Amino acid sequence: MIGKRAVNGSVLVVVVALLVVLTVLGGLLSVLTTTGARTGADQSQSVQAFYHAESGLEWAVWEMRRQEPDDDDEYATACGSLEGHEDPDGRYRITVLENQGGNCRLQFIGAVPGIDNPQAQRRLRVTINPRAVEGRDPNVVQDPDNWANACSGANRSCNDDGSLTFSSNSGKDQLNRSGAADDLVDGDAFTGEDEVFLFLRFREGEGDPADFGLENVPENGDRMWSSDGTGDLPDGYNAGASLGNGFTPNQLNDSNNLRFIMEWDGDQITLEASCIGTRAGCEGGTDDPADQWGEE
Repeated sequence: MIGKRAVNGSVLVVVVALLVVLTVLGGLLSVLTTTGARTGADQSQSVQAFYHAESGLEWAVWEMRRQEPDDDDEYATACGSLEGHEDPDGRYRITVLENQGGNCRLQFIGAVPGIDNPQAQRRLRVTINPRAVEGRDPNVVQDPDNWANACSGANRSCNDDGSLTFSSNSGKDQLNRSGAADDLVDGDAFTGEDEVFLFLRFREGEGDPADFGLENVPENGDRMWSSDGTGDLPDGYNAGASLGNGFTPNQLNDSNNLRFIMEWDGDQITLEASCIGTRAGCEGGTDDPADQWGEE
């Protein structure tokens, strides 16, 4: 009897120990599951809050364009009008951080479920480029003030919509600088340390660009650049080339022998827009080109 009791007692101890272990494991699994679910929910809310902040950015650019500022004073007025604006659904709030010297630096705070009771928030800081606000679709390659033969000759035409059509039978053409005329690019578009790009948008359904670029860029000699190798293109452009660095806007503007060279496949090709500057500048302006929209 004593031996049997001892065996039963040992079994009971083992069973109790197993129950304790299973209880601990169950509790741990519950904690891990709850924590994982909470972490996933937090990440989802954070992403949603960032999208709300981006929505604020899109609205701000639209609103400033709607006011159609024509000079620095009107631009500053349009920028100042954004201070304290909140989305009607409470998803974002706008703060003006700087509004002088042609700079409109804004902060967008996106929140979930809303600004007044946030469970997740994301902050976006952006300097909006006046060029984007003006609503223009710049085509610095077409401007006849910069190129002697931009709108002349049977093989090219400057169209009413601001586009430039090349139609040479050889599939090649070039524009020559007409001396140091008007500014080709804004004096603050980039610095000598920045990598500068030439971005272009060609009309779909026509010819395909084979090669293009600027020749006689200051400090860089004669070069031709392919449309390959520029990485992700800014919105609104479908081709681009790196011009390198080591030169300033004034050097580019003062280059009398600058040339834009174009080669394409097909009967004709139409250039709808172009931009010379940093990647971020051609996207519409940011605090730091390396950080895209300056997210924090």
